[in-house]
Amino acid sequence: MLKMILMPKTDVSTTTIPQRAFLPDLLRGVAVVLMVQVHLTELFANESWFNSLGGQLSLFFGGAPAAPLFMVFMGFFAGKQKKTCKKLFFRGVKFLAYGLLLNIGLNFHLFYKIFTHGYQVDPLPYLFGVDIFFLAGISMMIIALFKKVFQKSILLWSLLFLVLAFVNPFLSASAVLPDSMKYIQSFFYGNFLWSYFPLFPWGAYPVAGVIGSLIAERWSEKWWNERNQVLLFMMLFIVLLISFPFGFSRTIDLQSYYHHNGLFVFWNLAFVTCWVLFFGFLSSPESATSLTKWLVFAGRNVTAFYVFQWLWIGNLATLVYKSQFPLPLLIWFVCLILATHLCVKLQLSISAKLH
Repeated sequence: MLKMILMPKTDVSTTTIPQRAFLPDLLRGVAVVLMVQVHLTELFANESWFNSLGGQLSLFFGGAPAAPLFMVFMGFFAGKQKKTCKKLFFRGVKFLAYGLLLNIGLNFHLFYKIFTHGYQVDPLPYLFGVDIFFLAGISMMIIALFKKVFQKSILLWSLLFLVLAFVNPFLSASAVLPDSMKYIQSFFYGNFLWSYFPLFPWGAYPVAGVIGSLIAERWSEKWWNERNQVLLFMMLFIVLLISFPFGFSRTIDLQSYYHHNGLFVFWNLAFVTCWVLFFGFLSSPESATSLTKWLVFAGRNVTAFYVFQWLWIGNLATLVYKSQFPLPLLIWFVCLILATHLCVKLQLSISAKLH
């Protein structure tokens, strides 16, 4: 299973899935679908459904299997890649630009209403909302800088991981900047409502991915066999089962989820590892169904999928904000997945013609 993660991706059709690309793309495809449903719950669902068990389950599955998994995988491949630190750094800069453009795009309808219809809403939290692209950009820049200094020292990377994971509560309580700096501060720490993925603690996940790539490079051939995978899965499953009330309660409380502490970072990492092992045991390219192949396609084009789903959901949210019942939510989900898929296919077709 680890070999499927370690090998680079290749561009192939959804009807032929190479072993080396299958598992990471499948997991990213599942993650982006889970993100679509949780965004609908957060923005479209009425309060009664949002607070029900169904709404809580939606929030839970939009938690650890989604954003933490994305960030761990990003760090894993960044740690493994032979790209220069300069290239990694400027890739991070590009992510920051994408984040700003996406915020403008997904809130375009809201901005239109503010500036033409006099909506009494401050546009700045929406313009500078710290979404996952900003986290990816800052994290990639940090990885690029420390990769040059730390090289392949697991100890030094682990120290950076612990700092990112555990200092958030202390920063939020003591290092409060003036109001004029709050939008800059929110990219790094602080319990701001528009700061969804601040560097502390979310930067710990890509660094954990880098550590994972170093461990895999050093010890995978000797220790990563089927027997040890099963043992690790069983151990983590028991730990997660015992601690499930802890993890569940913090995932469904959005403020606690976005601004969590180091203990919850470890819980999410345990869940992500268990999730990867589970899919590795059950899935393979040889037995891939049409749904599996579609998920792999979504995972291979995850950036485009993420952007288009947010453009749809963000702009529609100003029309149906927190007003939808479960059946309309399901219809919205199906329609938005279809619309996003068509947008991605169109974008790929245009890109192919331009090149």
